[in-house]
Amino acid sequence: MSVPGGSWGISMALTPPGAHGEYQGAMAAGTATAQALGPILMTTLIISWGSPGWLVPGTVFVTTGWTARAVTQRARRRPPTNAQTLPVD
Repeated sequence: MSVPGGSWGISMALTPPGAHGEYQGAMAAGTATAQALGPILMTTLIISWGSPGWLVPGTVFVTTGWTARAVTQRARRRPPTNAQTLPVD
């Protein structure tokens, strides 16, 4: 439940005014690409590389998680460009 809520919050609250559709489209394209290529890449890595094949997706997941957190925190510190007020933790 936190993934859809978090992705909605990032894609709506942190986008510039008037660009919500562009950001939503880019996010949807990225999700569709991951859903199409993910199973092929995971199967290939794990079957051909065995146990070390798990290190590649693990590294990718950790790196993207840290990057998303850092980018989101930086964007939340930026002053809002529209009438929305973003809560700061």
